Amino acid sequence: MSFEDERSSSNKYKAKEIKMASQEREYVVTVKKYNDLDKFYSDMDNGIGGYIPARKAIVTNKRPISRNTNYLLTPEEAETLKQDPRVLNVELTLSEQNLRFKPAWVDTSSLWNKSSTVDNTYKNWGLLRVFRGAQINNWGTDNTPNATGTVTTVSTGKNVDVVIVDGFIDPDHPEFSVSSDGMGTSRVQQYNWYSLNPVVTGGNAGTYTYTPYIDGFNDSINNHGCLSAGVVAGNTCGWARDASIYNINPYTTDSSVFIDYVRTWHSAKTNGNPTIMCNNYELSVTVPLSDIDKVKFKGKLYSGLAGSVTDYQALVWGIPNDTVYATFPVRNTAIEQDLIDAINAGVIVIGSAGNNGAKIGTYSNNNFNDYNNYLELTNGMRYYYSRGTISAAVGVICVGAISALASETKRTDSCCGPRVDLYAPGTNIQSSSQIPSINMNAQDTRNTFYSLAKFSGTSAAASHVAGVIACWAEVNRKGSTTQAVSYLSVNSMYGQINDTKGGPLDSTDLQGSTNRYLRFYEPNIGGTVIDNYTLKDITISF
Repeated sequence: MSFEDERSSSNKYKAKEIKMASQEREYVVTVKKYNDLDKFYSDMDNGIGGYIPARKAIVTNKRPISRNTNYLLTPEEAETLKQDPRVLNVELTLSEQNLRFKPAWVDTSSLWNKSSTVDNTYKNWGLLRVFRGAQINNWGTDNTPNATGTVTTVSTGKNVDVVIVDGFIDPDHPEFSVSSDGMGTSRVQQYNWYSLNPVVTGGNAGTYTYTPYIDGFNDSINNHGCLSAGVVAGNTCGWARDASIYNINPYTTDSSVFIDYVRTWHSAKTNGNPTIMCNNYELSVTVPLSDIDKVKFKGKLYSGLAGSVTDYQALVWGIPNDTVYATFPVRNTAIEQDLIDAINAGVIVIGSAGNNGAKIGTYSNNNFNDYNNYLELTNGMRYYYSRGTISAAVGVICVGAISALASETKRTDSCCGPRVDLYAPGTNIQSSSQIPSINMNAQDTRNTFYSLAKFSGTSAAASHVAGVIACWAEVNRKGSTTQAVSYLSVNSMYGQINDTKGGPLDSTDLQGSTNRYLRFYEPNIGGTVIDNYTLKDITISF
């Protein structure tokens, strides 16, 4: 070969490298088993070919204790790599998909009980409803807003750790004090998650920063964490009034590394405290209806739709929309596998179902099952819109929201369907607020810098379930997720939700959900808690 031929060949090779690099995007590769990691890393590093790229794959984020690793790959390499029998999935990072975590809620207000009137003497109506296990005649925003009753509990989440995966919580809010009068030390434990960096990320230990609690841009996100914590473990608004409260923020990261921190911390604990993890965030996508080009619904494919999909037709196909844009929840394999690993390590995980009214199907190989519904955009992006969000992962207790109406129906924007395990109060729920400037907030008289407010959505409902399970865990210190699901299944009230059964066009249809309303059940004899609930193992829905 002549010098000119060699130079031409070299230039072609370099051009190919440049073209490949220009096509690379960042993907998260999730392997099925930890035992495969070392060999998989070696194969990717050596570029052995086959399903593996025939070149050294660049690692952008290697997490030592996770089954997820980020690589720069071309779309073709990513698709081929999915066929490797060791690989569970290969998917673009959240940033590459233009996805970010956001709180699973709809609105924030300072309404009290079930009415639209604010008063700092009112109570969280969800506590009474869940404790009673039955509706009171005409109790609702559309009839009689107030109800009289007494809530008496023995278990209070003592020696239980609850982790609020949400915005930053101000530990000085009186709702988190050891005493209901707002006095004494705070139960919020500001653990330094970054002290676990050597294990979790392989990097140096650092300092986890919790502040600011109010900084303008993140006011609503951080306040959402405060509201959620108040229902889970507040000393007047919540259930587990003696629980220790931990907090980690998912909204500042592009990965599920925060789950690894919680799992590592839980596994290292020597006090035997159960860990209840309340996840009130969701991933969702918003796309113009006009960009939808294909829809596969119950096994039938509709093509060539660009510019012609109406809001009505989209609803018939089960695609939530506001007449212009469709918004629906999405799944993420990498994050879900980290959650499953946390559950297998003993963490009990509760998640909000989401707030766009979508039906969440359960896994099925049946092509006609709603789980397999998808839409495809004109740019080729495909989304499965009936699979829910992160809370639909195996083992997560997935919670939908109930309205505050006298006729108890699903909250219209609550996700529903077979994957939702149960429902809980999720409208006009009183809780703690750390933003004093929100209109119509009621000042917390224990410390007037802080407030009481109302919030609505599946995050409010999931917080109720997390609080009840924290109380259950006080007397079931070694209880598993399966046992927690069994407790909820056995003791929740069946058939109390008004299921209107109007199909996808009916926003209060449960669409195949189990008709279960959360109930707080505490077996006791003469005020003495029985050592252990009688439980049976059941299969966790998926």
